[in-house]
Formats: sequence, C-alpha cells, structure tokens
Amino acid sequence: MNQHYGNQHAAKVLYGTILLFVTLVGLDASGISTGYWAALNAFIAVLAIIVAEDYAELIGFTIKNKRALNKQERREIFDDTVAVATFCLVPIVILLVSETSLYSVATAFNYTFLYCVSVLFVFSYWAARLSGYQKLRSLITATITASIGLAIIYIKSNFGK
Repeated sequence: MNQHYGNQHAAKVLYGTILLFVTLVGLDASGISTGYWAALNAFIAVLAIIVAEDYAELIGFTIKNKRALNKQERREIFDDTVAVATFCLVPIVILLVSETSLYSVATAFNYTFLYCVSVLFVFSYWAARLSGYQKLRSLITATITASIGLAIIYIKSNFGK
C-alpha cells in the first residue's frame, strides 16, 4: 500500500473500480453467457476508463497550468494508469477462469462483485486508519462508505442508462 502514498493512486483505483463495477453489473444483467465475452467487454471497459482518465488528466493539467506536461508529470499520470489497471484487471481474470469450468459465469460475476466491494471496503478502512480512527470506528466507517459506494453503483446501474 505504500506505493499509494503521496499521489492520487488510491482515488484513481477507487474511481476505476466503481466504473468497472457498474459495467460488470450491466454485463451481468445483459445475460452474457460466456466468460470470454464478459472478460472482453470488461477489458474494453477498463481500456475506456484508462483512456478517458488519461485524456482528462492531460487536458485538465494543461488548462490548469497553462502549459504542456513535462516528462515527470507524464510519468505520474502513467503511474496512476498502472494503479487503475492493476486493480481493474482482477475481475477480467476471474471472468476468464470461469471458462475452465471451475465455476459458472454467474458465479464469476458474483466473485467480481465481491472483489469490487472488497476494494471499496479496504480502501475506506485504510483511509479511516490513516485519519487516526481506531479499528472499530474504521470498520464502521469502511462499512458505511462501502455501502455508499454500493448505493452509487445501484443508482448508476439502474437509473443512469
């Protein structure tokens, strides 16, 4: 977790996870029957998330600072992208493994949902601990914030079409 200190990695990972979670909920609801097809769609979603995030960062930086990015600043954006991709590729692997018949595609979607909720919970708990909260209060905070994340995902997947 130390690689996430002093930068925006955690925020980017959370945002990417939420967007991917919404995509996975939509894919599951669409009735996709193969892990390959679901994984391909999730991979395309991850690429779209990364490209959109990088594009927004590049344009936003240029407007904010009235200049082009230097090599170090481009590297920081790339590092953020790697952080997002690392966390977002796990659900793709979970979906691909379902093609081995180890578990069904429906079960794979459930595993990806559990993974996404776990990421939201762990990062929320971690932020609470870093803020000085005790373990119990951090657990409560993480539960509340993960629930808020789930509510946002529910709203986006049901009303954001």
